[in-house]
Amino acid sequence: MLILRSAQIAAFSAAGRERFVNKMVKHHWEYFPEWSQGLGADALDGFIRHGIERANLHGFETELEIARYLHVMQALGPNFDESGEYAWAEKLLNGTLPPQAKMNRLRDAAAYELEARRIHDAN
Repeated sequence: MLILRSAQIAAFSAAGRERFVNKMVKHHWEYFPEWSQGLGADALDGFIRHGIERANLHGFETELEIARYLHVMQALGPNFDESGEYAWAEKLLNGTLPPQAKMNRLRDAAAYELEARRIHDAN
């Protein structure tokens, strides 16, 4: 019988987290090279780690949910969820929707916010 001690489980969890951080850093360098370069390697790593913590705080646990959260965070800012600038986001994230529904609404609302900003800036 295989027995896993809590320290072993924590080590597996930490290793998995590091793999995911590295995957997201690579993703940002590949798909958002100018944005990533503007941050720099250390700040990008910090951004990803901060985003994972914030996503987990709001109940997002799957890689897809967290990756989508990072994209919203990239567009609206690293503390969009607590800045007061996006009260709609705070309300949504503190609501009782299941994580997938919450993420879908968050992503749609963020896209709407960005489009409204683009139209405002064009005028």
